[in-house]
Amino acid sequence: MVSISCARRLLILCRHVAAPHTPTNARLVMAGVADASADLKRSRRQGHAVPDALKQEGSSAVAYFENNARRLSHAEKVRTMLRTTSSGTLSTVHHETGWPYGSIVNFATEARSVAEGGARIVTFLSRLAEHTANLLKNPRACVLVAEVQGKGDRLAVARAALLVEALQVEKTDAAKKAFLSVHPNASYVHFEDFLCFEMSVSSIRYIGGFGEMSWVAGQEFASAEFDPVAADADAVKNAVEHCNEDHADAVLDMAKAFAGLPSAAKATMLSVDRYGFDVLCQMPDGLRRSRVEFPQRLNGSADLREAMMKTTQLAREKLPQT
Repeated sequence: MVSISCARRLLILCRHVAAPHTPTNARLVMAGVADASADLKRSRRQGHAVPDALKQEGSSAVAYFENNARRLSHAEKVRTMLRTTSSGTLSTVHHETGWPYGSIVNFATEARSVAEGGARIVTFLSRLAEHTANLLKNPRACVLVAEVQGKGDRLAVARAALLVEALQVEKTDAAKKAFLSVHPNASYVHFEDFLCFEMSVSSIRYIGGFGEMSWVAGQEFASAEFDPVAADADAVKNAVEHCNEDHADAVLDMAKAFAGLPSAAKATMLSVDRYGFDVLCQMPDGLRRSRVEFPQRLNGSADLREAMMKTTQLAREKLPQT
């Protein structure tokens, strides 16, 4: 069976096929981002020019088999990422030179009611910091966040570039509490020379790995929910490893029945969320990545075991008896 680490490596070879979340021109306008040029669009459709020698590694380059299985929207994926990641790279415009200026920033999501404007992203910055001076002059900035990763190609993991307007706001107890909940040693939130900034998201460029990307409008992100299953990173990791190591036959049956790949010879589970899981299948003509949908949406990671058992049962009822 193809290992998870190998699957990650093989994703490097996949083509940039159109993802189901590719935005229309109207959504790009909503996001406040200029549309891509015709040449760039054509290049993205054509994908990478993979050398023939590399295509032979692991049978062939990975291709996506798009089916109708429900999946997280890119807005939901970013929301979920911000539940598991609380730091990123802050890019500002230098207040004197006008050059882009990068720095590391910690942040937190403060839960608020809809009447209060909904959840917001806050950070605490020192008056002495260069990026603080930059934001006080020009609040437009970008915060780049990425999935936590051990080994492997950094370009194969999900990341999001949040285009934000970072404005100084009142340093409330609620903002400090939210920040300390994810940065418990950040006693500097109580310092008088640390300012609180709210980062209002204008738009987001989401890249889920090779071949999956889109622009997400600020309003879409604001109304999106995080996924309680995918946000439980340890539970997901354990579930994926357990299924691949101890229930490979079940993963293959589910892929054959529900991923649109009945000729699959092997299947490796890649990731799991509340709606289903992504799977990498060995086909007669190479590798295909597809998706299996659960019978119903899960409320949390505690529902994973029952969902896997039910989906396996339905798959075996659907497949021809051998």
